Amino acid sequence: MADDDLTEEDAPPAYPPSFRGMFFSFKGRLDRETFWLRGAFPLLAVFLVVQLLLGGIATYGLGVSFYGVGGPKIPEKPWVKGDFKKAGKNIVGTINVNTGPARLSAKFKALEATMRVEQTIIVGGRRLKATVAKNKNDPGVYDMDFRWTNYPKRLPEKPTKPRPSRLMQVLPNGVSFIFILALLWPAFAIGVKRLKDRDMAGWWSLIGIIPLVGQIWALVTLGFFKGTDGENRFGPDPLES
Repeated sequence: MADDDLTEEDAPPAYPPSFRGMFFSFKGRLDRETFWLRGAFPLLAVFLVVQLLLGGIATYGLGVSFYGVGGPKIPEKPWVKGDFKKAGKNIVGTINVNTGPARLSAKFKALEATMRVEQTIIVGGRRLKATVAKNKNDPGVYDMDFRWTNYPKRLPEKPTKPRPSRLMQVLPNGVSFIFILALLWPAFAIGVKRLKDRDMAGWWSLIGIIPLVGQIWALVTLGFFKGTDGENRFGPDPLES
């Protein structure tokens, strides 16, 4: 029977297969060249491009909050608040200091007989001298004075890394995971057809799940070994198609 007399059903399938036949069908065989050039390399390229896009979206979309670029400005003059009172024979009180990046709350206690509380504390690497003295005109009142001994006129800005929200932490990894799942079917499709070219059942592709050993075996078997010559149980030789 001449080739012109073959019906559409009897005619051998076109080779190399179409996009759908390559990535979504487990039928037929693939030779090494087609496996690499039309299957493995395009999948790898798509994977890398999408991963780069996800990284770019994370960088520019989430920006400052996700990667901690920049930080809040430090005020030139921090606020200081204090509260002192008499408690028995002592002077007790609390001082609250906020410099922007550093915050401190310290407690003071001294005998009332000394008439004076004087203490130097370190806040954000700078020394704050706090003095509390009894008012001469009103014995029940205590005057407070706070002086920075080495506070610069303007502090250098220090970038901080604020903690991103839970959603911002999970979103890029979640999208990447879903994308990897979507690539599993095309990857298995080309792998199974390559195994059939070597007259091996498609179930052998599951050996790639084994860490390292299985993956090395799959790479060598699928990518470097020649298929069987001529027709085998899975179809005609793709090199003769």
